[in-house]
Amino acid sequence: MVHREAHAMQKDWMRQSGIEDEEKALPVSNFEKICPERVHLGLLVNELVISRELKLDDDKVETKLEEMTKAYPNGDEIRKMYEQTPELLDQLKSMVMEDQVVDWLTELRHLLKKKLSLKN
Repeated sequence: MVHREAHAMQKDWMRQSGIEDEEKALPVSNFEKICPERVHLGLLVNELVISRELKLDDDKVETKLEEMTKAYPNGDEIRKMYEQTPELLDQLKSMVMEDQVVDWLTELRHLLKKKLSLKN
């Protein structure tokens, strides 16, 4: 998993940097240093999504895409690129799902805090 994540990060970096030749890319080992944490976080988020039956909010995906693309003069082109590239769309959906998990955890924390304060 870590090795696969490192390769995915390298590919993302190449795409963002406009590098197509893998020989000009940073070595995968540069990305492997931070991958264990990312993999663990991904597994934790996935477990919460499954165990709490959290569902991806398509409206939030649309809002996030709108926020990301409106900042660029060629936002329409970037939007089309996301919509036509399954990997990019999956990354966007993962970001939104992670945000939803954080929102859920924050709400849970507030509820627990209220419950504890009522007991005291």
